[in-house]
Amino acid sequence: MKPRLLAALTAVALGALIAPAAPAVAAPAPAAASVVAPAAVKATGKVTVKKIATKTVKKGKKVTVKPSYKVSGKVKIVSARLTVTKGKASYGKNKTSVKLAAGKYTVKQQVSYKLRSGKGWGKTRTAKLTQTLTVKTAAAKKVTRSQQNALGKAKQYLRYMPFSKAGLIEQLEYEGYSYADASWAVNKVGANWNKQAAAKAEQYLQYMYFSRDGLIEQLEYEGFTSSQARYGVNAAGL
Repeated sequence: MKPRLLAALTAVALGALIAPAAPAVAAPAPAAASVVAPAAVKATGKVTVKKIATKTVKKGKKVTVKPSYKVSGKVKIVSARLTVTKGKASYGKNKTSVKLAAGKYTVKQQVSYKLRSGKGWGKTRTAKLTQTLTVKTAAAKKVTRSQQNALGKAKQYLRYMPFSKAGLIEQLEYEGYSYADASWAVNKVGANWNKQAAAKAEQYLQYMYFSRDGLIEQLEYEGFTSSQARYGVNAAGL
């Protein structure tokens, strides 16, 4: 190899050995993670106050009226009350229930509630409704001919002899009346069963001798209750 070429190659080799290393390229620093605040939990739920439907009661009776409402979602009822008026008369103020007879009333309902919010409950909310409520008297059921006949027969029996309530029903059934008609008639006949027991006790003592306990047992056998039998025996002086 020529001396000049050798010298050139040597110089290149020596330059590579003593040349400073290329600086390392630093990796880009990771971007700082952004902190996202948790989204606020929205309270969900609803309370709807419903109109109270028309009520029907038997003549001379009363019906219990309570607040009417519908709940959807996560709801906590705090209170449900109503205020009832009729003209200037008040039938209950902020009550959980009110008993009403037949008539037309102004009813104000108020339901207080809370909605679920996160792990707790939100502030108290209120739902209201004002309405006119009608309470009707139930129409009287028509008395059938068979019921009328059973009632007439029950009265006829009681004019001539004393009966217990159960005994009179049984007698009417023996006469061919259905249990329903016989029961209806005996309930309508208006008898005082204590006095019937007393009359029956007197009737027995007119023809037979009885001990007190024996006569009580006999009256119970006739269908009188224990208290009616005891009343009858006491009234008979035994």
